[in-house]
Amino acid sequence: SLGILDATKKVYMDFCTQFLDPPPGAAVQPKFDEGLFQHSTTITEAVSLDSAEAEVCAATDMSWDPSTEALTPNCNIKLRDGAHSARRVLSRLFEADDVLGNVQGLFCHWRDSIGQLTHHSHDLKRIYHECTLEDDDAAVSSKFKNLRAAKHRIETEVTPLSRSVLAIGALVAFAMQMTMMFGRTDRRAVIGNTFLKCLNEELLLLAAMMAEAGNETMHLIRILD
Repeated sequence: SLGILDATKKVYMDFCTQFLDPPPGAAVQPKFDEGLFQHSTTITEAVSLDSAEAEVCAATDMSWDPSTEALTPNCNIKLRDGAHSARRVLSRLFEADDVLGNVQGLFCHWRDSIGQLTHHSHDLKRIYHECTLEDDDAAVSSKFKNLRAAKHRIETEVTPLSRSVLAIGALVAFAMQMTMMFGRTDRRAVIGNTFLKCLNEELLLLAAMMAEAGNETMHLIRILD
């Protein structure tokens, strides 16, 4: 919390400093405007934060700190970031059920999932895109260029689930390509072969339902945004 408080103060000070960090040899020097700093911190009335204990404590210290002068003495409103907490709606549900967690893992979350493998390889993205171009039975007209399986937010894992279901023919063709192009012991071939062995109607139905739930959660997140 002390680190967050110090970082927040630095943001205010940088904002109130003219010619901040000039290039070497410049004729100007940084000039801190104390009046603007006092004005900016005094008129701050609200702060937006998530539920992390460190952030809540830092926000409290910003407006009231008996040991030092408060940074923002009139900041009396703490807004909780609803969009941030809404992202947990799906992640905690999927993690609470082993079957749903395994479906998510197989498609896009596990390190050895077909989604993660493709996300980190330009060559595999190109091959996947070629498979989507040849897929005439996809549920959408879009020809996906990648699965976009980033892991830093739950909504970024909704995309690979949705794309996998909407263009399942391309994904199956892509997995078959990996099993044929690379040696049997190659990691890419093993992942493709494992995916094909696990694929069945129940798995696809669960993935589709999870993608649909993810899209509903996306609407909730955007409303809270």
